[in-house]
This record gives sequence, C-alpha cells and structure tokens, in this order.
Amino acid sequence: MLDDKKLSSSIGAADYQKGYEWRLQSAGTVVRFEDAGGDWWEAFPGAAATLDLGTPLPIRNSSLWLRTAAGAISGARDQPFANFYFGGFGNNWVDRGEVKRYRELQSFPGTEIDALNGTNFGRVMLDWNLPPLRFERLGTPAFYGAWARLSIFGSALGTNLDDAGTRDRVSNVGAQADLRFQFLTQQALTFSVGYARSYRGRLLDEEWMASLKVL
Repeated sequence: MLDDKKLSSSIGAADYQKGYEWRLQSAGTVVRFEDAGGDWWEAFPGAAATLDLGTPLPIRNSSLWLRTAAGAISGARDQPFANFYFGGFGNNWVDRGEVKRYRELQSFPGTEIDALNGTNFGRVMLDWNLPPLRFERLGTPAFYGAWARLSIFGSALGTNLDDAGTRDRVSNVGAQADLRFQFLTQQALTFSVGYARSYRGRLLDEEWMASLKVL
C-alpha cells in the first residue's frame, strides 16, 4: 500500500479542515478451488485508490471535503472474489474503529452491507463538516460531554462501468452526529447516530445507525 497525506485544522476544530490524503492499495486475492476433478489456485488481481481534498469554509471550524475512490479487479463478473462490495455505514453497536466509517472505501450508507457490487467502480462524495458545539457544563467532573458535531454527506457510486448490461448507478444522502464524552479525564467515548437514504432513480432503501466507540 502507498499513501500520503497533509492535513490541518484550526484551534477549536473537531475534525481536519484542510489538506489532502491519498491511498493506493492492492485489492486482489488468491483462492484455492476444489471440485470432483481436483483442486487449483486462481488469482484475482486488483487495485483501488482514494483521494480526499478538503478546504475550510467561511464558517469557523467548518469544512467541505471531496472524497473520491476508484478500483478494479480482474475476473468473471459472476465470481464473488472478483467483485468489490459496498453498503452500510459500517459502524458496530459497540466499536473501537474509526467513528466516521461512512468515509471508508466500501461503505455506502443507506443500503444493506454488501448490497452493491461490481468488478470495477468509481465513487465521489461531498462531505460537509459543520462547526462543533462545545459544552461548558454537561455532566460531572468524572463523566462529562466535551463536544458534539454534525456532518452531512452525499455520494454517487457507479459499478461495472465497462459493461452497459450490468452497470449500476446509485446515490445517497445522509448525516451523522457524534457526541464526545470524557470518562475519568483519560478515556474518551464517542456516541454516534446516523441516517441515510439511497436512490436508484427512485428511493432504494434507508438506514439508521447508532454506535458507541469505547476505545
């Protein structure tokens, strides 16, 4: 995997506000198959790339990000190992991973997990991070709320771009709110809720998400 980033934020921000981040990674697998005639190995080479560009807005601590991704895997379209899969916010009920999982390569809020697939894809997202709300008093010295933030996003995904017969185009709009708590001055907890709708011309599906990050 290759990557590079240059990210910055101003005093009082709860997220990065300016910069870039790109990543290039392999996406293929090697699989062992078996049938009555014997067994064999088959490779499904592929690659995926992401590029995020952000700029601050005139509203203090607010920023707008363009997040793009593209990838391809070699293999038959009906072979599961030759496909990328997309769907869902990606957060668990109790989590230790990235809070804003909807930004990750194979997330697509507003659909079920792995509901969308293709041997190749292109995706573009606009992600607006609103200024955080910081609390003067919320809780006790041992357990208190530090800040809350809201992000609004919309994206478009195209799969199987090289084949008109199986090509798919889906879009979504959604939002995620995060509330940061501090426990005993050392442990940060983040409670997140999100909602998104997906469209394929007309309304396709919708999704609610709730997650508590404990680590």
